[in-house]
Amino acid sequence: MDFPTSQPDVGLVGGVFVDENPATGQPGSRIPASWGNQVTLELKALIESAGLEPSDTENDQVLQALQLIVERIAGGIGSLPLFMNGWHDGTRAGLLLAYGGMATPQDGIQLSALTHPHIVKGVLAGHVASCTEAEWTADAYKRGMWSRGTAYLDAQGLPQGWVRGPDRNGVQEGSLPAQFWRGGADAKVGSIGKDTMRAISAVAENIMTGDDGISGSGAMKGSSRYATSAVSGGTGSRSYSTLRFNASDALPEGHVTNSVTGEFAPWHVYGCYYTITSNGVVNEGAIDAEQVMGEVLLNRGRIAELEARKKALGDGQQRISTTPVANTVYTNLKGRVIETSAVAYISAANGALSLQLNTGGGWVNLDIGQYSVVGAYVSVKACILPNEQYRYVVAGCSITSGLEIS
Repeated sequence: MDFPTSQPDVGLVGGVFVDENPATGQPGSRIPASWGNQVTLELKALIESAGLEPSDTENDQVLQALQLIVERIAGGIGSLPLFMNGWHDGTRAGLLLAYGGMATPQDGIQLSALTHPHIVKGVLAGHVASCTEAEWTADAYKRGMWSRGTAYLDAQGLPQGWVRGPDRNGVQEGSLPAQFWRGGADAKVGSIGKDTMRAISAVAENIMTGDDGISGSGAMKGSSRYATSAVSGGTGSRSYSTLRFNASDALPEGHVTNSVTGEFAPWHVYGCYYTITSNGVVNEGAIDAEQVMGEVLLNRGRIAELEARKKALGDGQQRISTTPVANTVYTNLKGRVIETSAVAYISAANGALSLQLNTGGGWVNLDIGQYSVVGAYVSVKACILPNEQYRYVVAGCSITSGLEIS
């Protein structure tokens, strides 16, 4: 649509409509009926394309139409239901491009609960016809179903393991050729019907033949002479044989491919059947996002409390070998309680080793090791709180070793 430039006497100025200006003598532009109809029809087409009914009493239908159209475009394949089946006239690579990875070829492919939890859960819930993996593998006529594979729900109700999709494209070893789809009773859902063309048969008996009977090939099989009878009113005899027709003799079950006949199948177009196995963000409804966030925040608070608590001696600490220097003042700067100990050699009678604490008003003994016999060993130990000062004092002995838990 455009301004009515092709119509004369409309009074456009600079290609657009203008108002009348009495001061300058500028006449106002004329609005042709044809142009008004064109604008209305353009907008009406947009409204109707969104599925809305045009109304002359509503002023926001164009907005509604645009919102619906954008929503549909944004939804795309994601708006299709899970387990929906379809046919793709192209390659599997084309299927991936067309559906953005949300469609899976019906090639008997395994789908893991790690990547397709919604599909695994749906199969277990009976949303589609399914059987065991053993049944799926052993019976080609069950390969129109889903296999439950190793799938199960854990104690929290979350799906685990894998399931296998139908092989309606006839890809897996032992599968039947691609099948036609048809409706049927629920009891038959998912199962593959026998090829009824192979069940066509007929018998023609009492066919007069020569002494060698009748021969045939393919679906037509003859029999040798099985009876004779005298010719009425004359000499000699007649021979009788049977002719049988069985379509299964010419239409073997399953894939039959060779350089002469190719595959036995009606006229057909190649492509692939597919199933919608993903349609956006996975949330089966069993998980409440708001509840999960609340639990996450609660756990963060608990972790912070655990990190801030006063830990017991040895919790996250190590035992370190150290030899403290006598009469040297040490300060516990570890931020938590430590344990310090030392061993001393008695070099004089009644030698003693003291572990002392600075109380702020003086030094007090926390532990004393004393012995009257020269050559003996004594030990002391004590726990030191954060920021406390301590020292080892010797008299008639010497420190030989020490340990610290910090």
